[in-house]
Amino acid sequence: MAFFKNCAILSKLAVIGAFLGVFPVLSSTSAQAAGDDFPDRGKFARITVEAEGNATARPDMALLQVSVSQEAKTAKEAAEETARALQNVFTAVKAQKIDDKDIQSNGLTVDTIYPPEDAKPKREKTFRAGATLSLKIRDTKKLGQVIDAALANGANGVSDISWTNSDPRPFYTEARRQAVANALEKLQTYAQAAGVTQGRILRIEEVSGNAMPPRLYARAKSSMADMPIAEGEETYTVRILLTAELLNSRP
Repeated sequence: MAFFKNCAILSKLAVIGAFLGVFPVLSSTSAQAAGDDFPDRGKFARITVEAEGNATARPDMALLQVSVSQEAKTAKEAAEETARALQNVFTAVKAQKIDDKDIQSNGLTVDTIYPPEDAKPKREKTFRAGATLSLKIRDTKKLGQVIDAALANGANGVSDISWTNSDPRPFYTEARRQAVANALEKLQTYAQAAGVTQGRILRIEEVSGNAMPPRLYARAKSSMADMPIAEGEETYTVRILLTAELLNSRP
């Protein structure tokens, strides 16, 4: 009889699933046949739904890249000039009360610059060296001042400006709660429409989690100190798959 009851559940859900894109499956007679993920409860129908949860937060930290590059006749000269410029930028940024732990150098690169073959007058090849600093600005009100200081002291450009939170864990936790609540609400809708009862939760799987920070870009030599900068809100998103048992609510 249990088999025929579950078939009745599946036939109802199959009709709903055809419209809603959710397809229940019937487990076999034992946990071993159904897979080791589910404890043995005999024959039962189960359904899996996908749900998303979101949490928003006002950023409390800005991230950015400051680039420095110099061109010279030799690779050695280009590297030395870039190193000096990078030190000047570092000193200027430090003067804005940015901690050492929030300033990271990303190394030095040197490239050969070849002039066009038909250049007139003929020119010799040159060398361009470049380096970047990654900055974390924990006092977001200082962002414009830090950018101005960097550009005024040898930086060629500022890029990849984005907003984030120094501790995103509480926001991901809230997004997970929302995702589970949305999944349970969806399960209840399907179960009620099919005339069945939701049983125990069998599995919750997180399939993705990400943050979408607003971004801002600055051009070289542009003044940012007096520019109004709106951080907006950062959205944290978590998507889950939730699998639950379905029980026939009729005797």
